[in-house]
Amino acid sequence: PGHTAIFHFTMYSEMLDLYRRDPKAFGLPDDVIIVWPDDNDGHMRGLPTDRGRWKHGVYYHLAYLGGNLSKQTTHTVAPATIAGEFQKIVQAGATEYMLVNVSELRDYVMGARMIADITWHAPAVYASPDPAGRYLSWWTREYFAPAAAQARAAYDAYHTLLDTPDKLWYASEAVQNLIERLWRRASGQPFTPSNADTLAVLRSRIALLDSALAREAEAGSAMNRPERRFFSVDVGLGLRVDERQTRAALTLADALQAPDSSAMWRLLREAVTPLEQLENDFARAEYPPFDRWYGETWIRAGLQRNNSHRAYVELRAFIGSDGRSRLEPLPAFGRPPTAAGASAPVRTP
Repeated sequence: PGHTAIFHFTMYSEMLDLYRRDPKAFGLPDDVIIVWPDDNDGHMRGLPTDRGRWKHGVYYHLAYLGGNLSKQTTHTVAPATIAGEFQKIVQAGATEYMLVNVSELRDYVMGARMIADITWHAPAVYASPDPAGRYLSWWTREYFAPAAAQARAAYDAYHTLLDTPDKLWYASEAVQNLIERLWRRASGQPFTPSNADTLAVLRSRIALLDSALAREAEAGSAMNRPERRFFSVDVGLGLRVDERQTRAALTLADALQAPDSSAMWRLLREAVTPLEQLENDFARAEYPPFDRWYGETWIRAGLQRNNSHRAYVELRAFIGSDGRSRLEPLPAFGRPPTAAGASAPVRTP
């Protein structure tokens, strides 16, 4: 009561292209705010070059569900990306309305706080060079002093390694592909060797991930318990998802090349260990009130790449069948994924 309702037109999906083609065809009333979208991954698809008689705003994604840009486990839109894109937003004058997709705020709070600072007082944020670096310095001092310097180094390593969503399931995809090859070997069928380019990427990343986790551990050791607990999720968990699955994939690649069946099965059992550790990592991060926070849901269902448990589930099922079957791979386009909590289909020779 007593307030005027806000009306906005969000140019999501195909609407942006249609609007650009013929803005006048939309006949938008003067009091409608035109909201410009990003690409679902923190990069603006468009901004006004002529604001006309309308006010303008932005629809921005820190989290997203859909295809190769899904972000549902941890944050991958770095402060440097936010700072650069919002500088464009401010310069374009699209500052009347702000909608941020965080899915669940817990895993995206650092980026959300940075956006809040910019929308509250953009001139102060952009008055000096390197707004992203200054924000990270403030963030680590505010929440992790006296371990601010170590925390900053860990965040920098994190943002270098996890700068796009696909980094979180690259190794999981490798695990899935290797299980397919191992199943063929175990069932006496022809199989192709491990992809050399994929192995090169995994080998290069494992060293960087180990270094980043060492920085995370060093910083955490200088924090008090509440600080360390949050830091272990905000920095450590994403790195561990990547590191555990990368290590499992490399061990499975060794298993595929093993000289005999005995060596192959020994390496298969070794490959389960880092994935079991990852399950423990998730359980540790699900402290109250975040019980079952990373469990399977319709968002993280079955063998979807969004499901960070996928590699563990697939490898455990393969070993449990003594190599005679493996879980069916990702559903084809147009088919629904396996329901959360349901058993995935199994293929046998």
